[in-house]
Amino acid sequence: MRGVHQRRLLGTPPVAVVLLGLVAFALGLAPAVPAQENAVDRAEALVAAGDYAGARTTLERWWQSPGGGDEAAPALRARALLLRARLATDPAVAEKDYLAVAIGYPSAPEAPHALLALGQGLLATGDVPRAITYLERLVHDHPNSPLAPTGRLWLVRARNLEGRRDAACEAARKGVAAAGGDADLLALLRAEEAAACAAAAEAAAGVTPPGTPAPRRDNAGRSGGNTADARFAIQAGAFRQARGAEELAERLRRAGFEPRIVVVPGSDLRRVRVGRFADAAAAAELARRLRAAGFTAVVVDDAGSERAPR
Repeated sequence: MRGVHQRRLLGTPPVAVVLLGLVAFALGLAPAVPAQENAVDRAEALVAAGDYAGARTTLERWWQSPGGGDEAAPALRARALLLRARLATDPAVAEKDYLAVAIGYPSAPEAPHALLALGQGLLATGDVPRAITYLERLVHDHPNSPLAPTGRLWLVRARNLEGRRDAACEAARKGVAAAGGDADLLALLRAEEAAACAAAAEAAAGVTPPGTPAPRRDNAGRSGGNTADARFAIQAGAFRQARGAEELAERLRRAGFEPRIVVVPGSDLRRVRVGRFADAAAAAELARRLRAAGFTAVVVDDAGSERAPR
């Protein structure tokens, strides 16, 4: 108001002010949404369209441009870090960016996403203690986040891998109470609650209750027919420690699948896999069933090189 008042005192009529604004707009001088933010928006739109290579290129250019990257506003940089982590093809690079969000921007909307991704990624590599640290931060520091119930689900799984059945039972019960109206998530949490709390009761009693039914088998982990030429499999996890792989394999058996623990050339990670398939479509169908049962499932194409761990 003060600037307009000064112009009027100098004899500049309001119409002239409007015309000057239109000219400035035509020349690209008028205020607009910052170009740097538009670049991040474009990268996110490319991801939504499935153009991940284009999104990486757009984001990398933004990171190196004046005003982008480290020079950007904190809120924009948190968005860009999370997006770059999701687009990373190297897990170590992704972890670095997720950590930058979780530690550098703990109150940003992106922080819960980063904490969940860290927990899931660390569980997949067998680093259970660190996974628990980040999952607990998610559920305790961001209890109202829509991702908190999912964080509790993964925390239950992490506690199971840790061997803490009592802690897994408690986490599952809290997750059920916080699941809200997400029916699928609630069903997964209830299944985890039943298994974890039953295991905790058995551990406390020191016995296995009589009449416990044998695990159901429905050929969920079979490819059917000759597997000599099998190329595809479904990987549910990869671990540095044997214990983590064994825990996951046992959970899969209880769910009715037939897992195996293997290694592949060039890596000492113990991989938990289900099924052998010559056909990728059949492998994808089993992967869908595993995800529906609450497991991570990735189709891999190196089943022919699997070996038993030493």
